[in-house]
Amino acid sequence: MTMKKFFIFIIIMLILPVCAMAQTDRDYIRKGNRMMRDSNFVEAEKYYLKAVERNSNNVEAVYNLGNAYLLQHKGKEAYEQYEKASKMTDNKTKLAKIYHNMGVVLQSVRNLNLAADMYKKALRCNPNDDEARYNYILCKKQTKNQKKEEKKQQQQQKQEEKKVEKKQVQQEIQKSSMTKQNAKQMLNAVMQDEKNIQNKLQQKVQSNRRSLEKNW
Repeated sequence: MTMKKFFIFIIIMLILPVCAMAQTDRDYIRKGNRMMRDSNFVEAEKYYLKAVERNSNNVEAVYNLGNAYLLQHKGKEAYEQYEKASKMTDNKTKLAKIYHNMGVVLQSVRNLNLAADMYKKALRCNPNDDEARYNYILCKKQTKNQKKEEKKQQQQQKQEEKKVEKKQVQQEIQKSSMTKQNAKQMLNAVMQDEKNIQNKLQQKVQSNRRSLEKNW
């Protein structure tokens, strides 16, 4: 390597960190968005995290990070980011999207009442959000079905409990019956033993009587 090339290499090495430092939260968001369009959600998450590190008050970075988590089925992490984002803006368009996605997370874990509340908030911010309206109606329907299912399960549980109780009662009756039977058998055995003893005594008395008669 010539001296000229060596100095160029040194200059490039010095410039690269400066370029890297020049990356803004907007740059990272754009890169994350490209990853999202390519369905590379893991890489998108990394870029959005960098954007948040650059500017923790960037609501778009926080919201998009939530989306990256949601598409990786990380519901808890996604909800936390949406919750943060909801406190960072009063823009109704943005809030409608945030509340809608919070509803999606809650609906996925069957927290239907709270999910319906989130869809309602989204509709208040954007009355034209047909998807939020559809999900709200669906939540209400699922809530009714859930209540019916819970009632059915409760009835089945009561029936099972009654069966178990009935079985236990039958076992107690059977046990009691067996105890009585055992007591009767024991009493019969005692009476038989007593009878046997009396018979032996009687035989002994008769034997002694015969002996006396002979001696006499």
